[in-house]
Amino acid sequence: MKKGERALISIHPDYAFGNVEARRDLAIVPPGLNVVYDIEMMNFIEKAPWELNSKEKIEVAGRKKEEGNVLFKDGNYQRVGKKYEKAADFVTKDGSFVDDEKKEAKAVLDVEFCNVKAFYRRAQAYIETSDFLLADVEIKKALEVDPQNREVKVIQKKLKQLQADSDKKDANLYENMFARKTKDSSMAIKVNIV
Repeated sequence: MKKGERALISIHPDYAFGNVEARRDLAIVPPGLNVVYDIEMMNFIEKAPWELNSKEKIEVAGRKKEEGNVLFKDGNYQRVGKKYEKAADFVTKDGSFVDDEKKEAKAVLDVEFCNVKAFYRRAQAYIETSDFLLADVEIKKALEVDPQNREVKVIQKKLKQLQADSDKKDANLYENMFARKTKDSSMAIKVNIV
């Protein structure tokens, strides 16, 4: 939407209030109904990184990181990585920070991007979305920082088992595909010989 533009947004009950009655201020929404909002874009809250001063960049990065943490806790693993990457974008591609700001920007990154807990969480998120390759990368980074971390070793073992199960499943699938192909080919040869 552009500034000043208006839109009607219709939200299905599954994404609004579901099958319960909702009471908000002067409105009562009966169960199972679509909710319609008439909205107007008054202004943009978020600016591009180059439009912000250093302090604003650090604040936005912190907010994005926190949004990622909430998504992680809610199990919304598909969006977690994107939030963390956006947070990093606000503070890693800028050389204009003064000393105090550099420390603050580094703190935003260190707290959530370059420590064992962050690597562990990202590995968990990748495992939940069956992206075993990226999960393995995060686990290796975590073990570089703390080779004796018990929780990381446990998730590494879990990942290896999941990879083995996935490989076995794939092998069975391909074996069955080729077995059918071979059977079809031999039947065709038999038919051609007769």
